[in-house]
Amino acid sequence: MGQSQSNMTKQPMIRVLSRDEAIQALQEAEATDHFRGDVRMDPVNNAARKELFYSPVPSVPRVDLSKVNIRTPIRIIWMDSSAEGGMPHTRWPDLVCIPVFWPEFSLAKTILHESIHVDQRMRANVWIEWCIREGWTLVEESEIPERWLGRCRLNPDTMKYRFWAYQNRWVPLPLYEREDKPVLRDVHVFWWDRTTGVLHKDPPRAIAEYIESIGTPEHPFEIAAYKEIQL
Repeated sequence: MGQSQSNMTKQPMIRVLSRDEAIQALQEAEATDHFRGDVRMDPVNNAARKELFYSPVPSVPRVDLSKVNIRTPIRIIWMDSSAEGGMPHTRWPDLVCIPVFWPEFSLAKTILHESIHVDQRMRANVWIEWCIREGWTLVEESEIPERWLGRCRLNPDTMKYRFWAYQNRWVPLPLYEREDKPVLRDVHVFWWDRTTGVLHKDPPRAIAEYIESIGTPEHPFEIAAYKEIQL
């Protein structure tokens, strides 16, 4: 007789990749999500990353991940500390890239945040429906005025469904503070009003309280990850 489901060995939710495995996984990711290629084609985003080194570290650090509680299986890649400005991020399909010197005390929370982005990537239709229920409408990139579009930071976690309007009106735009000298972390989320065409520095009252504690409310997927929403 076969073993029952409960007695079978479960696949681990987290797998840490070696350097060689990480290099291969990132190549496979690029062939599908084209993130690095899109960055190179974008003058402002490329300039913001020109001094950064996007590569896995030679040796994997020993970190206790036993207390990390997630629902979505992921593969972790330890990256150079400058990769993406030292910001954790995800790549296709289930890669969580973390800078090597990320503080261990916040690692569990960070991995949970990024695992939600992985789930958003893997179950995009479910999350799109959630966005719509929450009052968001998907906006075509061609609708964003060129003067603002060219200053928007590319985010590998959100770039497939890049722009959304809250209440069919307010579009958060993560704009570099300086277009001539962009710095990856030097970004402010402005709110473009589709009705009037005006760009506002502060969020509209309709959503201000909801996103009050959100570090960078540039996208409904980011808001969900910061709030640790799991569907």
